Order: sequence, then C-alpha cells, then structure tokens
Amino acid sequence: MEVDERLRFLETRITSSLRPRNDDLKALFASDENRHSFLEFCNNEDVRRLFIFTKEPKNTLEASLSPPTGLRSKAMFFLKTNQASKLTKDNIKTDVVYTDCDTTSLTQLDLLSREVYLPLLCTDGLLTYGGVSADKLMDILHRMMGNVEVTEGNVEGDIILPLPSIEVLAEAAALPTRRTAVIHVLESSVIGWIKQIKLLLKHEPLGDLRHQYGPRPLPLNEVAMWKGRHMQLVSINTQLDSPIASDILLNLDEANSTYSHSFHNVRKDISQSIRM
Repeated sequence: MEVDERLRFLETRITSSLRPRNDDLKALFASDENRHSFLEFCNNEDVRRLFIFTKEPKNTLEASLSPPTGLRSKAMFFLKTNQASKLTKDNIKTDVVYTDCDTTSLTQLDLLSREVYLPLLCTDGLLTYGGVSADKLMDILHRMMGNVEVTEGNVEGDIILPLPSIEVLAEAAALPTRRTAVIHVLESSVIGWIKQIKLLLKHEPLGDLRHQYGPRPLPLNEVAMWKGRHMQLVSINTQLDSPIASDILLNLDEANSTYSHSFHNVRKDISQSIRM
C-alpha cells in the first residue's frame, strides 16, 4: 500500500514537536476518527486548521478539527496559509505552517509578538508583502497584542489595560513622517482603556450579585462582590499611574488629542467610584 506523503509530513512534525511514544503515535494514526480528521484537513478546501493534543483521562493523542476545551500538556496545530487549498505532497510543505503550544500559549504569543515580530516588522523602510507599510503593521500588531493581553487578564480574572511597546514607538516617533502613526497607536490604546473602564463602571449591583452567586446570594456574598469591585478599580488606578501610561497620556496631551480629554473625564469617574 502506497504511503500518503501528506500524512508522513504531519507524522514527522508531530514526532519532532510532541515526541510521543511509538505506541501512542501508531495509535494516533490507526484510529479511524483521527484519520478522518487528517484526511479532512488535507482534502477539504474549507478546512484550514488541525489540532493535535492529549485527551484525558487515558492521555491518548487525538487529532481534531476543533481546538481542545483546555490544555494540560503540550499540544500543536497546523494551519493552511491559503484561504482555500487542497493539500498535495508538493504544496503541503509551503502551504502549511505549524507550531506547538502549552498552557502558557497566550503569554508566549504576547512575548513573541512584542519581542520579535514588532521590532522586526515595524522598522521604517522595511519592504513588506503586498505593499503594507511599517506604520500599518505597527498598528495591526499593537491591536493584536492588546487583545491578547486583555484576554490573558480575563482568563486570570483581572482587568489589564494593555500598553504599547514604547521602545518601538519611540524609534518610530524620531522620524517626523511617522509621528502621526505613533499618535494613532497611542490613541487606539487609550480608546481600548476607555471601553474597558466604562464597562466596569457600568455596574448593576443586583444583576452582578446574582450572576456571581446565584438567585439567592447571602450578605457575605454581597460584601465579597463590593470588595472585588473595589480591588478592580484600585488595580486600574495603579496601572494608569505607571510611568508608561503617564507618558502615553502626556504625549496625547501635547498632541492635543481629543481622546486625551475624554480619558481625563473617565479618570475622574474612576476616582469617584473608589470614594463611594
């Protein structure tokens, strides 16, 4: 029986990344359900993702077209780079990217974006695919990084106000032609802060209490709710008092940005809510 070179490609990458035992690897490719996922990924033009992860409680490897609901160990995924592509033994090496991840995947993504891609792709004069400018990439990457940080905070139950990369922005701002793009990134950050803060300030005590503790909350539950809310407000104030956040607002003040004026009003609302 002729070996499917596409499956051999996937097997080689899974082996090098996850380093499974031989028996586990054989079981992965022998399973009819897993094989169906492999072939759907290769043959179906509409299927663009394939996930390989350990399934509990038996700790067996599984191939799925949907991401796992949770990770307890290292996993990996494959992604087609073309919008619609049927994979062959020739194009699978160029049309598929792959990587591994673990329980700290959000932190890894944030660090990789901030420390590698952002400085690399946002250099002035960089020749980019499709004519996308360094300024546009700088804006897109900062938005993505902000979403990752906010999501990471939500997972931990915290409210995180994402900060842009001051080093990259300072380098860009040294060029007069890029000053406007830098201000735009700073304004986008502040707009995101305002949205998060207004969502927190839009507080419905009874609704939040029932959401957290059910239809019949106890008095101590209400105390815990108000204590948690106060801690969130103080946390936001602390983040806004950081040197980087203060520097961002100072730059927007100097640029006479309308968002700077809007934010000062929101800051007053935070202080008032803390005193209540």
